[in-house]
Amino acid sequence: MTCPRAFYAPDLAPELGERAARFEVRAVGELYTASTPATAVHPW
Repeated sequence: MTCPRAFYAPDLAPELGERAARFEVRAVGELYTASTPATAVHPW
């Protein structure tokens, strides 16, 4: 099943000296088991 929600975070900004932001997303089942993470890196 595909998640019906998407999130948009327009106010993200880098910390001083930060070159990239790394996001890690996990799916959680109804019994609270977590999937392996899907990772994305956003260069500033």
